[in-house]
Amino acid sequence: MKNLYLILLLIGFTITAFTQEKKISLKQQPENKMQDREYLIAFLDTIWHKEQDPVRMRDTMIAKYGVESEHAQKYQQIYILNHIVNEK
Repeated sequence: MKNLYLILLLIGFTITAFTQEKKISLKQQPENKMQDREYLIAFLDTIWHKEQDPVRMRDTMIAKYGVESEHAQKYQQIYILNHIVNEK
């Protein structure tokens, strides 16, 4: 029984040491990986804005002028063009 407790204690220490090592390695990532991550975030944010801003403006124009209005159609065309590019 004492051996079982000793083995479980050793397993616990091993797991704890492994998780601590993993946390430290995440904090010590190279600078270029952080820059890559920031670039990806900025890139995705740009895509999201290109996709959502015309939709938001189109919906505003539809509420103000109606579905068939020239204003709403303008933003619908911008959305369609951006959507084709963003899907690639």
